[in-house]
Amino acid sequence: MSAPLSVGTAAGLLALSAFCYSLCSLLVKLLHDAGWPLTQLACTRLLVTLCGVAPALVLSGTRPCPPAGRAGRCLQILLSVAGVLDLCCYFSANTMLPLGDATAIIGLYPAVTALLAWLLLRERLDRCQVAALSLAVAGGLLITKPPFLFGRAPANWLGFGIAALGCLLTSSQYLILRHPSFQRVHALQNLFAYLTLALPSLLVAHAAGTKPMAAPTLHTGVLAVLMGGLGMCAQ
Repeated sequence: MSAPLSVGTAAGLLALSAFCYSLCSLLVKLLHDAGWPLTQLACTRLLVTLCGVAPALVLSGTRPCPPAGRAGRCLQILLSVAGVLDLCCYFSANTMLPLGDATAIIGLYPAVTALLAWLLLRERLDRCQVAALSLAVAGGLLITKPPFLFGRAPANWLGFGIAALGCLLTSSQYLILRHPSFQRVHALQNLFAYLTLALPSLLVAHAAGTKPMAAPTLHTGVLAVLMGGLGMCAQ
């Protein structure tokens, strides 16, 4: 069991994670514009993550094993399924919407997580937190400028819906991880369990897809590895 982090360290890591995800989203957009299918992008990210997680498991001496008890194992499967669906929403939204809109909606997951924790886990929200959540929602609305409020051209409602679903799925993973079954489970074990489900699923989806694999050049290959590395660091 890893030692608990201080509040300051945890906040710093979350900020670093958000920055890495932002850069990752930019690279997803660039690679998709260069002709890379979504499934190829997702598989590349997962393969890079596997190349980082597997050696880390060996070096840390952490054995990949599920949480104790039937409920814990079921929750880890649910966590992995939510992660796979979240990944699909993430890649889809970043290619269907303007990058600012996609990241603004998906980036509301801290506010959604806090609200769900208040509703489902009975965690307390003080006035400062309520004000911060309100500002986050207001900022998301100002960035995305939904047509029903700002009267602009019709939006890609499917893209907005996928981004919102991705936000909800991200929040659900945080809630699942708060279950007591995960208190003694190393983060690398959760990542390994996620990869064992996500990678085969998306490889099959890529093989069954109609879009051919884009042959990487030196430039796009470096960008793809960087995209996968940023996604792994963010996770």
